[in-house]
Amino acid sequence: MANNSFVRFVKNNNEFQEEILTKSDLIYLSDNTDLKNFWHNQLADGALSRQGFSLFISEFEFFNNFYSGILKKDLNEIFKKGYYFSEFSNPSSEIGCGGGIYILGRYFLSRTSNVSWGSQPRGVLSKKIHDIKETNLKNDFNRWGDEIVKGLTSFLDELIKDKIIDEKNYDFQSETMKKDYGRRVVLTAIPNSNGENRFRNFLSDFNSKYKKDGLVVIDDFFSLNKNTESTRTKTYIEKKEMLKNLYMINKKYHQIVNKNTSIIIIDDVLTSGSHFEGCVDTLKNTFRDSKYDVYGVFVSATQRRGYINTGNIKFKNPSFEILN
Repeated sequence: MANNSFVRFVKNNNEFQEEILTKSDLIYLSDNTDLKNFWHNQLADGALSRQGFSLFISEFEFFNNFYSGILKKDLNEIFKKGYYFSEFSNPSSEIGCGGGIYILGRYFLSRTSNVSWGSQPRGVLSKKIHDIKETNLKNDFNRWGDEIVKGLTSFLDELIKDKIIDEKNYDFQSETMKKDYGRRVVLTAIPNSNGENRFRNFLSDFNSKYKKDGLVVIDDFFSLNKNTESTRTKTYIEKKEMLKNLYMINKKYHQIVNKNTSIIIIDDVLTSGSHFEGCVDTLKNTFRDSKYDVYGVFVSATQRRGYINTGNIKFKNPSFEILN
């Protein structure tokens, strides 16, 4: 640790929030054994696992830019890129599926954390996402900057390989069995409030890359039943009411999901989880006779002091994994 004196370990989010008030120039990690004290809305800078030190994929370059000037050393020599994962704890009979969420970075607001808006290195990702969404660039995720786009790309490459390419092919006895039980992986995204999808071009790139491997890429899997106003600044309860029956599955894809399907849903920021829950509810109502898992992949998750998860989806078994 002598050579890594800029690294400190914290046991929970309260300790992390207190430390950064006076020593914001240090890097704060959780030990994997303490991750039970950190949920997706209360995360340290990274974690220590048997694979070594790691920082969030979406924030890595911002940390590297900041600390390389101070340490005169590239953080790639010390840290690996990582992500947070937590499983759904609800029974599938309740929410329709198994699965979990992947968090690639953190989104800090001054009113909900001790990280100053836009401050280096922790506040940079938040401000960058916010500022982009105030411009026309918000409609094309591919133009959000290499730090963000390449991070999500590298993660999805690994996840898709795990979910589909590494799956052993099973020799089905009939085409009917193959149709019902053959492995399927769907990659899609939560639509914008206007019904468009900022990930359309991004998803198209994955379609070109993995179509031959059987990945099903759909940019209009979810469509909107009604118009809604912005849910920014709304409480979870207000959002749930506004988003009730908002989503539906495009009818031309009603035969896509069989009894062995994984659905990967991407979005930029996970805040209350109400939009993601709306998608999960819609899947349950549409595919009652199917067996599927749902995995939410988020570029960032809003961080909050003293946060208690009041959402309908509950979580268990948090872990911090390394990108291979």
